Amino acid sequence: MFQRIKYIDKTILGLMFLLFGIGIIAIASATRANITGDYSYVIKQGLWFVIGFAIMILIVLYDFSQFDENFRVFGAIVLYIVNIALLVFVLFVGATAKGAERWIEIVGFRLQPSEFAKVIMIFCFAVFLSKSAESINKIWVLAINMILLFIPIILIIVQPSLSTGIIFIAIFAAQVFIAKIDYKYIIGGVVLLVIMLVAIELDAKQENPIFLKEYQAKRILALFEPGKYQKEEAYQTRKSVEAIGSGRFSGKGIYQGNLNKAEYLPEPHTDFIFSIIAEESGFLMCMIIIIAYMALIYKIVNISIGMTDKFKKFLIIGVAAMFAFQAFVNIGVVSGILPNTGMPLPLISYGGSSLITNMIALGMILNIDTSRKNRYRLI
Repeated sequence: MFQRIKYIDKTILGLMFLLFGIGIIAIASATRANITGDYSYVIKQGLWFVIGFAIMILIVLYDFSQFDENFRVFGAIVLYIVNIALLVFVLFVGATAKGAERWIEIVGFRLQPSEFAKVIMIFCFAVFLSKSAESINKIWVLAINMILLFIPIILIIVQPSLSTGIIFIAIFAAQVFIAKIDYKYIIGGVVLLVIMLVAIELDAKQENPIFLKEYQAKRILALFEPGKYQKEEAYQTRKSVEAIGSGRFSGKGIYQGNLNKAEYLPEPHTDFIFSIIAEESGFLMCMIIIIAYMALIYKIVNISIGMTDKFKKFLIIGVAAMFAFQAFVNIGVVSGILPNTGMPLPLISYGGSSLITNMIALGMILNIDTSRKNRYRLI
């Protein structure tokens, strides 16, 4: 079993360590650890990385060949039910953070079920779509998959966490596209998406929005009217853009940024950590991060090329879509081209649930890749 370690893709591991390392330094600066002497956030992130790495290695090493296709389907059904149960559970007993009930408190640690739901749904839909791929263009098959998709999405939006719900749609869209869905459905989906975006904008402009929370409506309006909301919803984005611009090419130096010294950007160690990096390390480090994500996504997608196992292919594409969409949205938000939404930067932002989820996803990818290289039949 341990012979598989030598087949692990060193590039994927290297990119993971690179992004995590950049994140640790940025978290230290974002939490002003150099000024306060409080490195608790850095220590916790390091601990979560160790836990995530252990889980990832176990996934890579474990031989899943003993599980036949029927057991895989059974496992997906069980995971789906558990996922729904957790999402319902967090609505009633979840700890409140930033106005949203998204967390379960366990021994002083907060776990976010909606984060783990991402990787669970990637696995489940890889199984469901692999079973129905031949008939995916039948309306009733597509309808069943859409129902299975929107049940967790609705539960997550109720928390509320609109951004996580959108990730689910992006992941599912990528997996269905690989399943060779008919272009009439793709065109219909694009038209529906445009209608939804227009409806959301119109709803946001209402004095009393019907579908959106008040803060969600203001965040959307702040994108188009930043001057009107510059002291409220547009404040974070405005300060973020200023910080990114002030970093120029090489940055001001570690711990030398205004965000570190003045502490005027709320919670920069999570969704706005890219601003810290841009201000202190400049355009050069921003490009390194973007290239690292592109290389990671390329390596993941490349594993699926020529793969005949539909389940593995759908799972790989789902993971690639998750990383690509989250990185794009996070960087888009902090640079002011997208509405402010709670989206962590993969492997960089502070947060145990997000970090462990990403590492579990990479563990599945490395398992599949390792099985391909050493001819073991794993996942």
